[in-house]
Amino acid sequence: IHLAALSNDPVGQLSEDLTLDINFGATIKLAEMAKAAGVCRFLYASSCSLYGKSEGDWMDENSPQAPLTAYARSKVKSEQELRKLASDEFSPIILRCATVFGIAPKLRVDLVVNNLAAWGITTGKIQIMSDGTPWRPLIHVEDLVSAYEFFLQAPLEEVHNEVFNIGFNVCNYQVREIAETVGKYLPGTEVVFASVPDRDSRSYRVSFNKFHEISKLEPEFDLEKGIGQIVEAYKRHGLTHEDFVGRKYVRLSQMQHLISNGLLDAQLRWTQG
Repeated sequence: IHLAALSNDPVGQLSEDLTLDINFGATIKLAEMAKAAGVCRFLYASSCSLYGKSEGDWMDENSPQAPLTAYARSKVKSEQELRKLASDEFSPIILRCATVFGIAPKLRVDLVVNNLAAWGITTGKIQIMSDGTPWRPLIHVEDLVSAYEFFLQAPLEEVHNEVFNIGFNVCNYQVREIAETVGKYLPGTEVVFASVPDRDSRSYRVSFNKFHEISKLEPEFDLEKGIGQIVEAYKRHGLTHEDFVGRKYVRLSQMQHLISNGLLDAQLRWTQG
């Protein structure tokens, strides 16, 4: 299972060249080494973000790709080259994952559901950085684990060199809907829209029919159940605004801190042993 990467759009904007080097170049090198070592099944974590902006259409695995960021472009290139490596002995399987949410041991608050819940908990305002209309497909982290478990065991003849959108049709939401659902679990909070929307123009509603037909999996966590889990965990652990906006849970902030203090170089390599 290959998950390693600069792992979202903001981090990818640190350097497009570096993002391509790590997310694309290293991915292909790893796959070539795995193939040479006799690995027969290679699950690759791609992303639905490569669809870019779908203008309301449902995007399936054959829909046009319109990557808007370095991160998404790195996924497109990796998919293309990985599929060229397929052989009778080596099966790349491309999993285009929906946006993940939920609580896990390595918490991320830069994902849309986790982020909106953190705004509400720590400020009383659920801050949307757009007009709320963009679409996002979501999948809870525990449901994503179930998907990976399925593809580790699925008959290779059914998944060999195939691409699958990973998520559930019922879990496509507009950002406004996500914020309003968070508000249900945080009475008294206010949904606030950005006066100047950010530059993120991604919006994609995704069909997961192919994944559902082969796996027959259903979501264990819908949006409401997942938000309930998140809010309970934030309250139980006393999430503060300083934690939320600082570098404790935001990878980009931590990386920028390490760079500015000379602990990482421009290539994100440690400067000290």
